[in-house]
Amino acid sequence: MKHKKKNKQTDPALVVPARFLDLPLYLRFLILNISLLLILTAVFFMAGKYLYSPQGTVRNYIEACLDGDWNRAFDCCEFPDSPFLSRKNYVNAMTFREWEEDSPNSDQEIKNFMIRRKTSQETGENRIYEVNYTLRGVSDSKKETVEITRGEKTAACFYEWFVVPTDAYVKQIKITVPADADFYLDGTLITEKYQIQAAQEKKVYQIPYLFLGAHTIEVVEAEQDDYREIIQVTGTEELEFLPQQKLNDTTGEQIATRVEEVLDQIFTAASAKASFTAVKEEFSTSSEVQEKAKEAYEQFTGRFSDGAQKGIETLAVTGISTTVSSVEGQMKADVTINGTIEESYKFLFVFDRTRAYNFTWQASVEISNENGHWVMGDGILNFTEES
Repeated sequence: MKHKKKNKQTDPALVVPARFLDLPLYLRFLILNISLLLILTAVFFMAGKYLYSPQGTVRNYIEACLDGDWNRAFDCCEFPDSPFLSRKNYVNAMTFREWEEDSPNSDQEIKNFMIRRKTSQETGENRIYEVNYTLRGVSDSKKETVEITRGEKTAACFYEWFVVPTDAYVKQIKITVPADADFYLDGTLITEKYQIQAAQEKKVYQIPYLFLGAHTIEVVEAEQDDYREIIQVTGTEELEFLPQQKLNDTTGEQIATRVEEVLDQIFTAASAKASFTAVKEEFSTSSEVQEKAKEAYEQFTGRFSDGAQKGIETLAVTGISTTVSSVEGQMKADVTINGTIEESYKFLFVFDRTRAYNFTWQASVEISNENGHWVMGDGILNFTEES
């Protein structure tokens, strides 16, 4: 009896692996490497498409703002090229910004996030997106409209995208300061490049851009204490810094000493019946001041005795009190003089008599600096007498 030999059946699923294993080693190695490269390339482009996308940029920006990470938020943004829109100014302004809403909280986490491009709104080459998201533990959703612009192409052939936060800064802010002062904004000296107006007592700067939020200002004026303040910029309102500044201690002492020296010279010259020329240089060179000071000096000198004319024989100053202040940039000294006077007079137009009494004189004088020298106004001779 003959038996017919049956052909052995091969499982189709084992054909490919068997054939792959039958391939030479170098070819199998090449196929595996190509497959791995294709997988990595696909993953790379999928990740890059998300990371370098408007959606990824917007989410990263919102998360940074919620966390109060202003350095990361700045990296997500594109601002006009201006020294006033620097990273340092942005971080400082946003860190101390007074939010109308709740302050940033690092515990806030985005739960649901949806972004949709608006086709009805375009800003040049920029894109407008509407963002809706909810925070973990908060039932109400938040809605924002964000403007996006495309940046340069990266080395990996992806485009960078940036948020354009036009609501984060204002334009053309006018700031008024004293005419003779140096003005510092966020530690930077504002130069004449930004000055648009100048007057006798004040000048106006126009700052092209300024972040909303907190800024530091400093007004530095000769012979006065520096004025510093942290301000909140909330809109396009004009800012004015004309503080009633205080004199620094050194300058105040110099002026007070100078006033006492001038008074001593005036009293000495007047008692000797010297002409106005003896004290002329102690007064401002202004023709008006010189004229009034000469008239007041001659009247004061006329009160002293010269032998033939009775009057003040001796004047002894026992104390001078001087208060120096600055009013709208004008130095001013309020002086109180205490002393005793011995005065001769005619009794019944015939008999010579003398009398002695204490006096208190008060005067208010404006003082100016001319060529590094403190000079007086005519007010130093306009005494209000309390005998």
